Amino acid sequence: MNLQTPEQLKASDPGTSVWVGASAGTGKTFVLANRVLRLMLAGNRPNKILCLTYTNTAAAEMSNRVNERLANWISLADKELNSELSYVLGTAPSEDQKVAARKLFAEVLDIPGGLKIQTIHSFCQSLLGRFPIEAAISPNFDLLDEITINEHLRHSQDEMLLDIDGGKNLPLYEALNYLSGMLAEETFTELMKKLSKERGGIEQLFKQNSSSFMVVSKNLKNLLGFTSDDCTKTILDAAVDENNFNS
Repeated sequence: MNLQTPEQLKASDPGTSVWVGASAGTGKTFVLANRVLRLMLAGNRPNKILCLTYTNTAAAEMSNRVNERLANWISLADKELNSELSYVLGTAPSEDQKVAARKLFAEVLDIPGGLKIQTIHSFCQSLLGRFPIEAAISPNFDLLDEITINEHLRHSQDEMLLDIDGGKNLPLYEALNYLSGMLAEETFTELMKKLSKERGGIEQLFKQNSSSFMVVSKNLKNLLGFTSDDCTKTILDAAVDENNFNS
């Protein structure tokens, strides 16, 4: 059993609001797991605790650590359990806490889906699933996986190219012609993926600029101090000159 630092013990105290900043491998997950254990030992019901992480890996690691500790508490002798709880709490446990510690694993197992240790994305998805009408989305919505997203994106690109080839969309032709002179084929595909993730902001940008790529380009040039006659080369030359001047 590794010794806790005073800072780690303080950070795991559920009675305090803390912000933990530390490098990888320094024990952040360990501290968070202890904080969850201390919440339950303080009498909080396991099904009322919510932990949010950034990645599925972190969520799984947190869940495994907490469940392993709780499962271990069931079979420990009284003396060993007292030592374990003293380590987690930073002080000697009460008799009620020792009794509760042996029951917590069973309580966690009774929770549908187990402890609520989730990623931010999965938590938001669960909220939307419970309140789709309030969120103005279809109650039967589903998330697309990465493979399906790429398939839809390729299909949309094919439809776009067919529209351009058929002369059905002149503004789209102008936009594509502008970009294709600047990007390789592989880069263009990656750009389309990134733009699709920012479509809300892009839609707003075009709404404010008459839905024209050329108007957007002109306004951006004006904002950056260039003229409408400036091209990619002159803009890059200006950037190089500015860098040379600053150095």
